[in-house]
Amino acid sequence: MSFHLGKPVLVMLLIALVSGTMVASRSVEPRRDLVFWVFAVSHAEIYRSQSPQIPSLIEQFRRKYGQSVRVNLINGRALDTRLLSLMMSGATGDKVPDVVKLEINSIGKYFRFPPEKVGLLPLDEFIDRDGLRGELLPARLAPWTRGGKVFGIPHDVHPVSLTYRKDLYDAAGVDLAQCTTWDQFHAAALEYQRYWSANGHPERSAVEMPRLSGGIVERLLLQRGINLVDSDLHTHLTDPRVADTLVRYSEMVAGERRIGADASPGGFNWVGDLRRGAIGAFLTADWRVTYIRLHAGDELPGKLAMMPLPIFEPGDRPTSTWGGTMAGIPRNARDPEASWRVIRHFVLSPEGLEARRRRSDVLPPMRSSWNHPDLHRPDPLFGGQYVGELFCRLAEQVPEFHATPFTTTASMLMNQVLYEQTVQVDHGRPRAERLEQARRRLAEQDAYLRRIIRFTAFE
Repeated sequence: MSFHLGKPVLVMLLIALVSGTMVASRSVEPRRDLVFWVFAVSHAEIYRSQSPQIPSLIEQFRRKYGQSVRVNLINGRALDTRLLSLMMSGATGDKVPDVVKLEINSIGKYFRFPPEKVGLLPLDEFIDRDGLRGELLPARLAPWTRGGKVFGIPHDVHPVSLTYRKDLYDAAGVDLAQCTTWDQFHAAALEYQRYWSANGHPERSAVEMPRLSGGIVERLLLQRGINLVDSDLHTHLTDPRVADTLVRYSEMVAGERRIGADASPGGFNWVGDLRRGAIGAFLTADWRVTYIRLHAGDELPGKLAMMPLPIFEPGDRPTSTWGGTMAGIPRNARDPEASWRVIRHFVLSPEGLEARRRRSDVLPPMRSSWNHPDLHRPDPLFGGQYVGELFCRLAEQVPEFHATPFTTTASMLMNQVLYEQTVQVDHGRPRAERLEQARRRLAEQDAYLRRIIRFTAFE
């Protein structure tokens, strides 16, 4: 017998054939641990951290259920790309994580499809079986709901308040807490700036309100009950209150009556603006308070105060919501019951809530957790004010935010109109004319948005 490539090559081919057969026939032991994908460093630290006195949540879960949990920290964008790829490919088994954390600005990507095609498992059966429907704040289930089905358990509430340098406002003779409307706030903020300008600090601005970013505008619209795109994919750019809000906001960030300023860019430099008094007030979701404690907690005790948001008109809410995270189960997860145990333990259990409370001011979505004594104590950072109680009161009034595949596009279209409004304010154009222009331009943008939705929605 001869082989035209020679005996050495023949031997190598035989070895490869035998070894390949052995590898193919070898049984692969299934993954035994549970895998939990998270995108936030803070969440990973809460789950992994432990002390000699308190074992980590991972260790507590292992002791309770005899199963380990591997918490994988993955960049948010990479997590979305990888998870969506797995879902669209129909991957199953060990390739699929058992539980995932998703951010509120990402969920629209997963909701592009009809409810029955969403790559996440509906959780209504688990919620109702465990009696959680009345415990979880309905407004915080809304962002994670598609077609009447809940696809995620909220991690947070994120009510929004107004935090301000009370010492600086007091020095200017301005009692900001008496301002219950945005018009009153605008007038008081102008008085604040006039005082500090006359006393050697013309650089001091009254409030963080970016000129060319609609992020704060979106918070104010939610105050008024407006989602630019609702859960049924109906658009609302033509709601008269959108034009009214843009006109008023533009007057606060442009022209001679400007009171708003952009915070210093990068990381948590906005806290430095608050510490130095460069900006006197900030809209603060509960998570922002944590960053103030971390980066300025030693310098600001007794100098801060917190109040509900001013409103535009009766019927508006004195709060909004900003950000959010959910825990969900991929539809093709290996063992949904085991995945649900992970969610219950890490997100909703007393142990999970306590681990979070030690590191964060984020208010959980479970009403019963708001009875914790830590939320009903005077806060030295805020001069003894009961800010935990304030957040609990505001949480009951938090508006629903509907995350859709088109929410980001709607925001970009609205921002174009905001930019045009600021230019018009700078040029001194009368409010009536600017309001009419805003209505016309928003109608054009709304029509364009509806065309996009008709062309790309998977319905």
